Amino acid sequence: AALALVLSIIVWVNATYQNDRPYEDFYSDPIPVQVLNAPAGLVATNDPTETVRIRIKAFSSTWNALSSNNFVATADWADLEEGMHTVPINVTSSDPTVTIVSVHPQMSYVRLEPLQQATREVSVELEERDDVPMGYRIYDPEIEPGAVTIEGALSAVERVAQVVAPVSLSGQRTTLEREVELVVLDEDGRPVDNVWLS
Repeated sequence: AALALVLSIIVWVNATYQNDRPYEDFYSDPIPVQVLNAPAGLVATNDPTETVRIRIKAFSSTWNALSSNNFVATADWADLEEGMHTVPINVTSSDPTVTIVSVHPQMSYVRLEPLQQATREVSVELEERDDVPMGYRIYDPEIEPGAVTIEGALSAVERVAQVVAPVSLSGQRTTLEREVELVVLDEDGRPVDNVWLS
């Protein structure tokens, strides 16, 4: 009886395996990379890897039930200092029947710089002044707030020469009050990226 039971289990397992064979392929959706232990006082100045593609091996029935939530991709920035670093990307699955075969890319390249703050006055740039109708006068603009705090990587903050509030006067015939998006420029008038204003 025991032998018959063992044989029946073997037959059942073999039949199940034949009908639900595992196969290997790339998972369809990219997996977002979570940064762990980001060092305080430093900021990334390049574009570290944000998503990865993974090659997995799983049973056919499992493939149909998988979602991106079944996978976690992490990059541990613990103990990183100023400079360029290569950080391994680790991917795990919450489904124990899924095998992670490979991760693409396997590494994230991270360049860290000190986080810097600075205060800059805001200037108003009146655009299309010539489009103001005849008989109307342009007064000096008032701005609130008159200064902002800039935060970002040291090299980016040091490039900031001016913070401008552009205001178009085209067709204006009344006093204008408007919220505008500020533009951060360097000495040559080019935008400075990767800085935040408050």
